[in-house]
Amino acid sequence: MTRRDDQRIADILDACRELADLSAMRRGEEIPGWVLERAAQRLLEIVGEASGALSEATRGRYAAVP
Repeated sequence: MTRRDDQRIADILDACRELADLSAMRRGEEIPGWVLERAAQRLLEIVGEASGALSEATRGRYAAVP
């Protein structure tokens, strides 16, 4: 199944929201630091994979976004 660009952009936005929430968490007793780091790494992978799979047309519309 091929995902559309709007679905990929939604994935990117969701991962960014989760990253923002994750960065607001403090390394504490409830969640070990390594768990937060792994979660952040995975979310960044999702952003990278989704952005890399966008069509050339969509990339052209948002050329200012690296």
